[in-house]
Amino acid sequence: MASVVESNGSDSLTESPPDGTSTPSVDRPNASPKTMPDEPDCPDPEAFGAKTRILVAGRVHSGKKTLLERVCGPFPHDLQLELVHDRYIFHYFRGFEGARDSRISTVNQFLRSRAETRTFTDQVHVIWYFVRTDTHMYMSPGDERFFSENLAQNVPVIVLFTKYDLLVTLAFGDLRRTMGRLEAKEKRFQRAREFLQLRYIDRLNSFPFPPTAFVQMDDLSNDNLNTDTLFQTTKDVTSAQRLAPILRSVRQNNLDSCLEDAVAAAIDAKDVAAVLLIVLRFYPHVWLSWNYEVRFVGFSSAAPDILRQRPYEQAVPAQNAADCTAIFCDKIPSENSWTNARRSEAIAAACICIDQTFMEASACAADFPAAFQIALDAYFSVEHTPRSIVNKEIAKFSPQDYREVVDPGSSEQQLTRKAVLKLVEIIKAHRLRLRDE
Repeated sequence: MASVVESNGSDSLTESPPDGTSTPSVDRPNASPKTMPDEPDCPDPEAFGAKTRILVAGRVHSGKKTLLERVCGPFPHDLQLELVHDRYIFHYFRGFEGARDSRISTVNQFLRSRAETRTFTDQVHVIWYFVRTDTHMYMSPGDERFFSENLAQNVPVIVLFTKYDLLVTLAFGDLRRTMGRLEAKEKRFQRAREFLQLRYIDRLNSFPFPPTAFVQMDDLSNDNLNTDTLFQTTKDVTSAQRLAPILRSVRQNNLDSCLEDAVAAAIDAKDVAAVLLIVLRFYPHVWLSWNYEVRFVGFSSAAPDILRQRPYEQAVPAQNAADCTAIFCDKIPSENSWTNARRSEAIAAACICIDQTFMEASACAADFPAAFQIALDAYFSVEHTPRSIVNKEIAKFSPQDYREVVDPGSSEQQLTRKAVLKLVEIIKAHRLRLRDE
């Protein structure tokens, strides 16, 4: 049997009704992701055929493999292996207990690598975190670290309390110390719920990055095991609103890929106008209509092949190029000497403002010039400190940083400039955000 556990901090817990129907999932307003005002509606992942990717993790000996084998059948132990079942893709991780367990680093690296992917389907959408309730170690050091350090990377987490039937047995033994057998038997379920709330739920909710939902499960090896409640809760926590941060991350990852190429291409631009015209070519939303794929799936997978070419061959609409160039040159007068530092400042201004037009303003070809004007006005305003910080960081570049050297990380002896790498990191560290997130 499985049931959703109420997580509002009260003394009561929600059980499955006697008829076995599912209890509605409990919403946690304080844990739901924040969305920006006027942000475009996020899609239902199932709307474009995406399977829900689930990481199965948590404590050792807590029933992870037992449950997953009931769902997917036998499988080898390989975190990278995709176990497909119906609309779900599972990744199995053996588990950990200690805070310094090397396996925590393994799962952390896995989540980080998935968070850096450029398509929504490759992201982890929910984590099933298993906690056994038949021991006197209510919170393991591994649990404390996982929920204290945001190892989940903002992915919704469902905590599965397994072996709950044994917690009921422990509750019965506790009651027998002060009352008779019949009375203890009658009150054992209420005491088990109190134990679950005080020993587990309240502690988990006290961490900086608490779980999104809780589900309690009995004997996972029972032939009558019902996982309907678990999968319904999974569907609830992977709603469009809760996955909004992941969708924004995908969009940001795609823009960052554009950024690296744009900076490298513009580092030799001859003047302010050339900087902007070069940079604009690398951002598809400047010349694409605002559509479903560009908003949510990512430039790299669902958009046409042209988006994956380096550099992009698509021409920026002539009127957009003219309007934006005039706006940009007005902010950076051409009469000033054109030094390496000035060129880098212009590249940073262009990339930072173009990033904002997509991530916050959701602009596309039709309304890009207006959004770009707003971003530039904000970036060059007197009150806006990031621009001065960016320029101070650029001023630290040495002449050697602008010279071509062989990229030590390239197997093909490609040439690069340290200034390009440094400038990309500066831009990423000082994004322009005009709304409170």
